[in-house]
Amino acid sequence: LGNSIILLPSELGNNKEMTLIMEKDEILARAQKENRGKDEFDRELIEKGSVIGLIAGAVSVSVLTAVEFFATRNVNVGYFLIWFAMEAGLFIYKAVKGKKKHEILVAVIYSALFIMLLPVWILRIFKVI
Repeated sequence: LGNSIILLPSELGNNKEMTLIMEKDEILARAQKENRGKDEFDRELIEKGSVIGLIAGAVSVSVLTAVEFFATRNVNVGYFLIWFAMEAGLFIYKAVKGKKKHEILVAVIYSALFIMLLPVWILRIFKVI
């Protein structure tokens, strides 16, 4: 139909025979306006949920590390690998999309921490250290 006019039944006024004439662009603009708040709400939920998830992960790593240390006098760096990988992934994404210097720096730091701990974890798994 291209940008042709769409005829819709209308109940404007008392005359049920009237039709409302709208172009596709106008219909699209109205639909986007109606859904604008919903999209922002969903984005806000995802953002807050991600932060809560990261906090829960950090607390879990801390508790698991503390319990394991007191029980075995050893620290499983695998917990930290998971935490650093999650944080690195988040900040790499934000750095690529937002191109903010501090997010690039945080992405590099978390990535470096992951890369430095990975060989330690591998060596411990194979009982080399």
